[in-house]
Amino acid sequence: MGRAALAVALFLFVGALACAQSAAELISQAEDLLPTRYLPENLTSAIDLYERALALQPGRADFMTQLAQLHYELGIISEDVKTKRREFRRGADLGFTALGFAGLSGAEEAKAEEFAARVSESENVAALYWTAKCWGMLVDTGGLMAQLGALTSGMPAKVRALYLAAIKLDETYFGGGPHEDYGALLVNFAKFHLYGATLEEAKAHFDRAIEIASGAGYLIPFVTYAEQYAVRAGDRALFEGLLRHVLQAPIGDWPFWNRIAKDKAQELLSRADRLFPCLLYTSPSPRDL
Repeated sequence: MGRAALAVALFLFVGALACAQSAAELISQAEDLLPTRYLPENLTSAIDLYERALALQPGRADFMTQLAQLHYELGIISEDVKTKRREFRRGADLGFTALGFAGLSGAEEAKAEEFAARVSESENVAALYWTAKCWGMLVDTGGLMAQLGALTSGMPAKVRALYLAAIKLDETYFGGGPHEDYGALLVNFAKFHLYGATLEEAKAHFDRAIEIASGAGYLIPFVTYAEQYAVRAGDRALFEGLLRHVLQAPIGDWPFWNRIAKDKAQELLSRADRLFPCLLYTSPSPRDL
């Protein structure tokens, strides 16, 4: 190899190394912000740092997976619907790319068999989980037409495959999150008589979710259990018990999500009478006796 060629090779190597170091530095800065991402400015800064790192190393599935989670979280706390949908779409697109699809559009276009096969082969439980959540919320925030379009396109079966793959791979991931969200999905499937889903099956997944969550100190599954299953089943005692547990529990090691859980629990309890309407007892009049 001539000196000129050697110099070029050395220059490219050093440049690549500099990029890697720069990406590592960006990720380090982002990770420092994650414990306090309940502050919106820290969450948006962490996303920006991860996006910049991904631009330097575009093939990094771990960066894409973390971004799928962070975009989902920003979507959850955003109030503007357009902002929510932008975040959920970006998260779903990155998540599906991390899973080996050509982004969200590639997953949407994939035939059911191809989709299920690729998902079942994945060993990235985080990508399976956050991609399912982002895609589900993207549809939920799209209005009736988006929801009807999803039903006719086979999207629910694909989301089901994502959650089942996550449960099989690691049911304890994110404090039992896969069981929690699959339970919520089953409640909705049962409502529309899809895939033979039942409330009993949903309850079994919620019970397992809060069993795992209790050990981890994670509170969101209790809120989801109350909002999705207890309301649908008309079980006010279960509803109130789950939410009072959330209010009494410490923030612990989940500062972003447990704060959200406590706010949501308080809001749901304030609506209990409307969520569980009942006939008021009235004494019979003398005429009725």
